[in-house]
Amino acid sequence: MTSVLCGVAALAVIYAFGATWLAVVTDLPPAVALAQGVLPFVAFDLIKVGVAALVAVGVAPAIAPFRV
Repeated sequence: MTSVLCGVAALAVIYAFGATWLAVVTDLPPAVALAQGVLPFVAFDLIKVGVAALVAVGVAPAIAPFRV
């Protein structure tokens, strides 16, 4: 569960900077930048975070002996 929360937090930061950049560069209002530059990608990115968290939790025991 921690992996998912970290992934979602990272996405929030990425989306915040990306939407801000999009709004500034294109002179769009922030709500429009969010609607056009963030919302179309949220569902797929959340799926990717879930898959990445499952993979990370699954391989953690296998790589634990090699951690320094």
